[in-house]
Amino acid sequence: MIDFDEPKEKRKRKPLPDYSEFYDVPASHSKRKFYLLAAIVLLVSSFALNVPQHALAQYYCEHGWTQYTAKQYQKAITSYSRALELDSDNAMCYQRRAMAYADDGSYDRAFADYAHAIRLDPDTPDYYDWRGSLYLWTAQPDLAIADYDQAIKLNPKLPHFYYMRGSAYAWKHEQEPAITNYSRAIELAPKIADYYQKRGLAYEAQGDYVRALADFSYALKLDDHRADSYLERGRVYMAQENWSAAIDELNHAVELDSTYRRDAYFDRGKIFARLERYADARQDFLAALALGHPTAAVELNNLPQTP
Repeated sequence: MIDFDEPKEKRKRKPLPDYSEFYDVPASHSKRKFYLLAAIVLLVSSFALNVPQHALAQYYCEHGWTQYTAKQYQKAITSYSRALELDSDNAMCYQRRAMAYADDGSYDRAFADYAHAIRLDPDTPDYYDWRGSLYLWTAQPDLAIADYDQAIKLNPKLPHFYYMRGSAYAWKHEQEPAITNYSRAIELAPKIADYYQKRGLAYEAQGDYVRALADFSYALKLDDHRADSYLERGRVYMAQENWSAAIDELNHAVELDSTYRRDAYFDRGKIFARLERYADARQDFLAALALGHPTAAVELNNLPQTP
């Protein structure tokens, strides 16, 4: 039994041995600082040796995500690889490394990592989504459709999966199943402008201009800064030879600072050429050419020479 009334002098710790002669540290205040530093080093080393491997793997995986979001793809890949060396059953880390490989242009390695993630965790629909989107990006729409079939089977209530599967069908120029998938996405999420825009494109490709205009217009109702919706409404009016309405739509697309400005200049130039407004057409084709349109130079050369 501990005697709590034991005199304090008996409970005093013995002084630490003086090892200063071995370390060339003077037996003074510097010696105490040296011992404290040594103790800290020992504690940190002991902690590092006893950290569970899966916890250390998770640290590297999260650090890789930070690097990935900063677009440091090679560094992210290195961190994910360290994590997987410590925990080779981490499906999420394989999926994240696949994303980094894809953004770094290493598509084969990305597909291999997505396959690893799916083998480890075949019931997570996000893995099929990410791989499916990469299949679509690399012009493999059939494989993308297969992945989105599985993603929808696992989670039939997520509109994004239908939207992406519709995009894969549209890539194959199969507009009817594309429209069916876009419509299902709209049923599940009726306030997303992209869904109407893509369905409008499918209707436009079918020549169903009434439905196409309705979808482009609703997309603009949800987001009136969509240059692509103005552009496509202009193209529908061009197909209908409603030149004044087309020019109005393309004017809006040109005014918006977006990646669609180049195509809007080009299409408006074609209308001006059709209307024999050659000076205006030349100006628009030059603007399109300056923005990198691939056939603007051809249209310029086809314009009649005017004094």
